[in-house]
Parts: sequence; C-alpha cells; structure tokens
Amino acid sequence: MSRPYDNDPRSDPFDRYFRPQREVEPGTDEWLAEIGAEPRPRRASDRSPPPQPPPSRRAAGGRGGGRGGGPSRRAAGRGDSGRQVRRFPSKRVRRKKQLLVTSALMSLIVLVSSGGLWAFSDYAMSKIGRIDPFAGLHNRPQRSVAGAMNILVAGADRREGIPKETLNRLNLGHDSGNRSDTMLLAHISEHQDSVVLVSLPRDSLVTIPRHKAPDGSWVPAQRNKLNAAYSFGGPQLAVATVEQATGVRIDHYVEMNFLGFVKVVDALGGVNVCTPAPVNDPRSGLRLSAGRHLLDGVSSLAYVRTRYSLGDGSDLSRIERQQAFLGSMMQRATSTGTLLNPVKLSRFLDAALSSVRADQDFTAEKMRALALDMRNLSPSKVNFITVPISDPGYTAPGVGSSVMWDRQQAGVLFERLKNDTPIVGRVKEKKGKPPLTIPPNRIAVQVYNAAGTPGLAGRTAEDLERAGFLVPEPGQNWSGAMGAEQTVIEYGPNRADSARTVQAAIPGSVLRENPEQGDDVAVVVGSGYSGTKPVQVAAPSSTQKLQPKTAAQNPCRQ
Repeated sequence: MSRPYDNDPRSDPFDRYFRPQREVEPGTDEWLAEIGAEPRPRRASDRSPPPQPPPSRRAAGGRGGGRGGGPSRRAAGRGDSGRQVRRFPSKRVRRKKQLLVTSALMSLIVLVSSGGLWAFSDYAMSKIGRIDPFAGLHNRPQRSVAGAMNILVAGADRREGIPKETLNRLNLGHDSGNRSDTMLLAHISEHQDSVVLVSLPRDSLVTIPRHKAPDGSWVPAQRNKLNAAYSFGGPQLAVATVEQATGVRIDHYVEMNFLGFVKVVDALGGVNVCTPAPVNDPRSGLRLSAGRHLLDGVSSLAYVRTRYSLGDGSDLSRIERQQAFLGSMMQRATSTGTLLNPVKLSRFLDAALSSVRADQDFTAEKMRALALDMRNLSPSKVNFITVPISDPGYTAPGVGSSVMWDRQQAGVLFERLKNDTPIVGRVKEKKGKPPLTIPPNRIAVQVYNAAGTPGLAGRTAEDLERAGFLVPEPGQNWSGAMGAEQTVIEYGPNRADSARTVQAAIPGSVLRENPEQGDDVAVVVGSGYSGTKPVQVAAPSSTQKLQPKTAAQNPCRQ
C-alpha cells in the first residue's frame, strides 16, 4: 500500500507536524496528496466552471431544489401548529453526510481511547476549537459516580473554506448546514480502565426540550428525531436532548467533522477490514473482493459510507460495521507503534485535531491528564454497543419512520452508566415492590384539573417539571365532572412502567388504565394533591440482553 507520508523529505518531523508551515491551498492536487487521495483525472467539464443556476433557484434550496433549503411551517402535534421547522436535505445527500461524520467520530474516539493525547504539544492543542454547549441548561441529571466521565461525541457537517472542486473530487457533495447525524455517548470508568461507547441512532424518536428559535420565540417541547436537535439548537439543544432522553449527565462535549478522517487513517498506515462477500457499491465507489483488506483513507471513507452493499442494508447494520471498523482503528493505533513513534504520533494528532471542537471546560490540561490515565487501556476494555431498540421502523405521527428505543433495556444500560457498573452481567435486585424502570426525564405527562381549584393544573405542571418529567403542554381543565379529591394517573397500553414512576412521584395518587390514552401519561389532579417527591429509579437486570462488542475482536469474526 502506498503511504503518502513515508520518506518525508523534510528533515525535522516535529517542525513538520507540530509547528505552522506553509499552508497548502485546499482543492489542489498537492492538498489531495496531503490527505492521501489520488487526484482525479481531469475531464473536459473540469476545465471551466459550470454555469451557475439563477439566483431564484439557489435561494430556493440550491442544488436539487428546495429539499435542502430554508425553513417551512407545518403542524407537528397538538398545540404546536405553525411552529417553525427546518426541512432536511434529500435522503441521498443526508446518507452521505451521516457516514462522513461517523468517519470523523471514529478518528476522534481512537485518539482519546488509545491514550495518544499525552503527547499533545501546545501548538497541536491550539487547533482545538472551543464552544459552550452547556450554556442555559437547567434541570440537568445528577452527575455519575465521582471520577467517572460521560462525553457526548457529535459529528457536525462543517466544511467552511473547502472549495467545491475539492468536494467533487472526494465525492462529498456541496450541501452543508448546521446538522449532526451521528452521536456517540462515551462513558469512561472511575479508574479510567474501561470505556463504553454507546451509538445513538440518528433517527431515534426522542422529545426535544422547549427551546428558543433563531428569532427569539420559544418553541414548545416536541417529539422528533434525535438528529433534529442539533439542527434546531446546535450543541446546546443536542446536549439537553440527550440528557433528557438518557438521564445521563454529560460532563464534556466533543465535536468533529469529517475532513481529517482520510488523513488519520493514512497516518495509521491503513485499517484492516473483513468483507464476507464481494462488494461493488456504485453509490460509494467501493469495490472489494471477499476476505481481508488493509484500506487506505479514501477506501475507508467509502467503506464506512456504504449501506446497501453490506449487511442487511439497514442503518443499524451499518452502525455495527462502523463499530467494528472503529475497533480495528484502535487495534491499529495500539499495535503498529504509532503511539511510540514521535513522527507517526504527530501525524496522527495533527490530522485529527484540525477538525475538533470541545467544550471550554475540557481544557488541554484535563485532556492530557485523561490520556495519561488511559495510556495503558487495552482494546478489550473498550466496549461498543447500540442503544437497545424495540422497533427500528416505528412510524411516529408527524415525524415519520423512526427508531424506537426499548424503554426497559435502555433504562438498564443508562442506569449502569450513571452508577459506573459493568454493562454486562446481573445486578442484584432488591426484594419487595418491583423497582421503577423508567426515569422521569423519559416520561411525557398531560395535566388536568379535576378538582375545580383555580391554578391547580398549572401548579402541578410546574411541580412535575421540577421533578424531571416532560410537560409539553400547559395544564388544562378536566372535561369530566369536577370536584374530584384523589389524583388519578391514567395510562395507555404499554405505558404501565411510566405510570408507576409518575404515581411514585405523587403521594396518594392511584393508577387507572385507559385504552384510549396515547403515549403520554395523564395526571388528573384532585383536591387532595399535596405536591411531588423525588423518585428513585433502579433498572432491573432479570431480562438483561445487552451484548456489547470490544475493540479487541477480530474484524472477520464480528
């Protein structure tokens, strides 16, 4: 395999990779060689720029019409009619971006979990952009066990300064915007001796919290796909949404785009993959025979992008393959002497850091300390898992095809992350009443005043919000008879576990199943209501089905 960085004629590797040098103009053949891509043969159409479309078409959404354009308005749930919703780009463009961003995340995770950060120079660290993803957040979950750390790793499609010619040569497309199609929740144990990487599918059906729109108006809480959170509110809303959906407090936020991926893979000397059957994917340009392959950066980019030519063609199958690729990257980083060779390590760091942004509190000193503690981490101690799923093709009203999490099994996973306990194996259950399995921040409630007391529904809604429940709509008067004394918790099919959590939070309340009740739990407040109390959720393990994979596994035996 050709390695573009071998036999570098420049004499001082430290100066070459850690100190500013002459900038290579993006889009040139020299720039493509720097990132390990072969220049594409020139065609006649490349010799002059194509005619620009008229301004009216560009304003309507650019290439391909309005699918990737400006905001539109539609009704999305009760009480939300007319709120501003941004359209997403076409499915073809969106698939490209998702996998490109996933590629970048792989580079970043390998960088952190392999312990390479200990060698950061001040110049290398200065490349990291700084943001504040926790600004304005409130009602956040409690911190995990002291010493443990949870990092939200998000992929962002940022390509400022990259010419169209370059994007064409790398088959990346032109469409860009404020979006994140991939998120990973990285949990580092108290003693920094193990890592769990939880993949959160982009189409996960979640509740996006109430937030401010760009025009300053408030957008009510809404059910939508996870990837919409970043589009609507950037890193702040993405963090708030993930915390609300998982109950796990995010300690740090790291974001990366795809531009460094090709260069990172080439800095490692390639990555090993295994294909059970021949691959010929015209969408990504990937052509491989069955068996083992050592892929360079450009081929790796195609490998993690392809969907329909490998596995069962689903997005979840592709996530599994990406996790295996990430494991192979870490094996490569820890077995080829990359971390012990100053030249290789500097190439690796320089390639990854140019595309990274992190929260302001995740300082260079903290990164160095974390990497130093993790320098001896074994690939067998890095576990990959996708959040447990009950329905990969759930059709949500007003949202469309979505991924529905398995509430109980996801609760098991996230409770173990919060408590810093192993994600596999049984945890002893306490005797007595069945434990609560659904945390408040994953339960949406409707509040009704059945007592006739003025302001009771509003006060109850505020109490429940402070207790961590989701209250997407203001309290209302009950449509039935007034004068009720006891508070009743009504719930629909498959919502008994959620209703038990609500009941535990409201002393003296009783449960009542209502087949016509939707996904939300209804709180019909009586005059005897006296407030809420904290609830303790301890996820059961008797039906534990979590099956993580490790970075040490053979890519041909996944």
